[in-house]
Amino acid sequence: MSAFDAADNESDQSAAVPAITLDPSQVVHTLRLQGTAQSADAFLFENNPSTNYGASNYVSTIDHFLVRFDLAALPTNCRIVSARAAFYVWAQSNYQPNQYLDIFRVTRAWTEDAVTWNNASTGVVWTTPGGDRAERVGRILQLSGSANWDHVFYPPVDLRLLVQKWAAGTVPNNGLLMIHSSLTGIGLKASEYGTGSAPYLEITYTEEDTPALYELWMHGPFTDAQFADPAGEATTWGRSADPDGDGAINLFEYSLGTDPNAAGDELAGALRCAGAGDDTLDLTFGRRTGATGVAYSLERSYDLASWSVVPAAERSESVVAAGEMEDVVWQVQAAAGQPRAFYRLRLTAQ
Repeated sequence: MSAFDAADNESDQSAAVPAITLDPSQVVHTLRLQGTAQSADAFLFENNPSTNYGASNYVSTIDHFLVRFDLAALPTNCRIVSARAAFYVWAQSNYQPNQYLDIFRVTRAWTEDAVTWNNASTGVVWTTPGGDRAERVGRILQLSGSANWDHVFYPPVDLRLLVQKWAAGTVPNNGLLMIHSSLTGIGLKASEYGTGSAPYLEITYTEEDTPALYELWMHGPFTDAQFADPAGEATTWGRSADPDGDGAINLFEYSLGTDPNAAGDELAGALRCAGAGDDTLDLTFGRRTGATGVAYSLERSYDLASWSVVPAAERSESVVAAGEMEDVVWQVQAAAGQPRAFYRLRLTAQ
């Protein structure tokens, strides 16, 4: 390639650059869902528990607000790069500091034209009046000043992990439940008001395989009722929780493919000797395929008192994949001049 200046003088040819072919699965796609054709929503009011507000286009003050976005256009096997939801506010009353709108994952299916404070659909009652919900997935801080609430969208809420769960089928897409703060009142507009002021969900994704995230795995051993308890993150279902009390936090149980609800010696027995040669030792353990948030390292001691990481140059790795788990073999060079050596597997949260 060359270029010409104003006097029509041609530059030297630039160096050739090889073409790069992008893997189609890594192309980033954007999907914006907004309006009545792509979402359903309804207001719920405790003082009118049997009245359906699915056709209401706005209210001056909300109690609860339900919204569900249609994900039919989203591939089931994909990697969510980002997902953000935003809500259009047009009124505020009785502003008080440190008040939030909390957003929860809904655990029961509902229908827009029949849902009420008491019922999810015709003849089907909520287990908890006002909407069955599990963990909180986002919150919006209420701010003073009309620029923050007078006919504007609130700052978008990050829902990447929840949308990844919906896309993978880890949990059903029953939508979101917004609950107002106890003091500050706000008025919202629904999808029926018009697309420009309707709630929206904007997703960017690639067609890469669904990642093996802890947040997807945790829905296997733990229940929606446990997720609904905010204290449960520290004691039951959170990454650092140890519900079975065996010393292995949930993140490590996920990494090693063990049961977080059944006490065992997972860490002590994770590393096994698979064979030995004249100057090598084969050590093996099970590892979740594609696990994220955990680093695996091999440590060695000659006296069980002082431990150090075995340098990468002193071991090689081979892997045999077996579905969700993979068998890892580390072949270690024997330490010269040492009559014995002890090895252990260390897992570190990242």
